Amino acid sequence: MEGALATRRVRSAIVAATALTLLGGGLVSAPAQAAPIAEATPATARSASPAGTPSVDTALNRDGRLSAFVRGTNDAVYVKTQIKRGSSSWTNWVSLGGVITGAPRVGVDEARRIQVFARGTDNAIWTKRQTSANSSSWTSWTSLGGVLNSDPTVTADQGRRLTVFGEGTDGAVWTKRQKDRNSSSWTSWQSLGGKITSETSVSFDKDQRLTIFARGTDNALWTRRQSYANSGNWTPWKSLGGGLTSDTTPVVDGKGRIQVFVKGTDNALWTRRQMSPNSGNWTNWASLGGVLTSNPSAIINKSGKLQVFVRGTDNALYTRVQHNSGSAGWTDWSNQGGVLTNEIEASANHDWRIAVFVRGTDNALYAKSQWAPGSPYGSFAYLGGTLK
Repeated sequence: MEGALATRRVRSAIVAATALTLLGGGLVSAPAQAAPIAEATPATARSASPAGTPSVDTALNRDGRLSAFVRGTNDAVYVKTQIKRGSSSWTNWVSLGGVITGAPRVGVDEARRIQVFARGTDNAIWTKRQTSANSSSWTSWTSLGGVLNSDPTVTADQGRRLTVFGEGTDGAVWTKRQKDRNSSSWTSWQSLGGKITSETSVSFDKDQRLTIFARGTDNALWTRRQSYANSGNWTPWKSLGGGLTSDTTPVVDGKGRIQVFVKGTDNALWTRRQMSPNSGNWTNWASLGGVLTSNPSAIINKSGKLQVFVRGTDNALYTRVQHNSGSAGWTDWSNQGGVLTNEIEASANHDWRIAVFVRGTDNALYAKSQWAPGSPYGSFAYLGGTLK
């Protein structure tokens, strides 16, 4: 894919905008059954990534420097890395080549090498990784096969084997993982069934089992999880109800419970979480208000409080934070300014300072970071590039 799988730099400012209108409302209850199905192999796909796909993904190098990965206007993958950990200075954009049809996604293997995954022009998943931890040298692109309708979702299982999820042409969730940690050999694609209408998201539970989430054909939230950590066996699909108009965003709270955030039919932010760690029982849906024009992005901060970011109707960045770790209470919406033209990527520096990455009106990448863990945020910093 090296010939088959540059970014011009244009500077302009992200400007501040007006307030987010808050409203109440309810998620609609889910239709009766959207039975998961299983087919043979993922095999014709959408030619472009879904509108809700974030245009940037990030990962920490072993030495603590953040790297940001984007798709350029020539459909190649580009990377930009902090000069030193926690720094506001970054390297120039570097092309990793390729011709991709969606957004790049990254994972970190057991050896702490960053590995990039993307959908190619053949709708297969292609990958390349650092030759060693912290390196600026990369392997060639390698195909993992498959024909997918979606960008990949990447994580590592409890055994530190990288695992990829995506939507097949049958609408089911498909997965593939390394045969061993750090290996360049992968299992065959495995169908996890289902009929989904969103990107797949994934989280660990407290027992280190992978749990996947997606929107079903009934617009409800559906989930299934590994039978035990590192297992190739999965529990049946389970509906968590609701009426979703976004992708799903799960995160583990400070008490070890998975909490999922979505946009509802009223465009407000809605959430529900496990009653206790590892539980199959969940709280009722609760509205956090707002009028969203993006998928939610969520992260846990150094003090164990969840923080969620969204784009408002004025295209500015907004955020809410839990009052306490594991709390059902949240701060009011806070306007962080900016004019965003894509989804939001929230990540953490080596010292737990949260950094938020967005695309501006000039299609360049901008970042907004906390001054210190738990502190307010500085101004948007221009990182350049022209993102697709």
